[in-house]
Amino acid sequence: MVFTRNQLCLLTSDKLHVVPATVLGTLLRPEVRLGTSTPGADPAGDYAWAFFRLAEAQQPGAYAQLDAKALKLSGGPASPQPPAGRSAYAWLMDEGRADAYLTYCTNAVAARREVPRLQVVQLPPGLAVGADYGLTVRADAPAAAAAVRQGRAGGAGPAGAAWIWVSARPERRRVRPRADLAMLALRRGARAAAKAIMNILLVEDDAALAEATATAMRRAAGAWT
Repeated sequence: MVFTRNQLCLLTSDKLHVVPATVLGTLLRPEVRLGTSTPGADPAGDYAWAFFRLAEAQQPGAYAQLDAKALKLSGGPASPQPPAGRSAYAWLMDEGRADAYLTYCTNAVAARREVPRLQVVQLPPGLAVGADYGLTVRADAPAAAAAVRQGRAGGAGPAGAAWIWVSARPERRRVRPRADLAMLALRRGARAAAKAIMNILLVEDDAALAEATATAMRRAAGAWT
């Protein structure tokens, strides 16, 4: 089953006036500095380059221009780290490191909440890039876990499934799914899924819980961007 989805959006400074129909033309302007995450290190960077390939199909030569100008500002081992309490994308844009930033829509929405003058622009059809993240329930899973598929795992909540059992053992505590699923995904090596869950937790649920979980994840995995 599909557990969650995420798509790329364009986060822009207040100096640019962009609508979906003008996204590609704006990004191809030589003076516009384009920020991205780091491909190969962060899935958001890979999605940005998927956008470049779609752009090439619409306008020959676009891929080379976008590939050459993209500033890989986040997601890599040497990426600048924001100050404590700041999100990377809001901070980078607030510092003027880029004029536009291709990032997950959830990141863009969170950045705008932090810096209200920023703008969030949806990518137009034909250039939209996104991902579906699946959730697998084992055939021999207990009923409480299998119920996640129907979105009724133990009560109501922000995602329609507020609580799940993280194990079949009855002595295990019940947990908020997004924070704990993010940690579980990270431990299993599913970094993209973990990040998508954390993004949604930050935007839609509990920012304090998101920050606490992100701190734990940084300790577990090194850097969290």
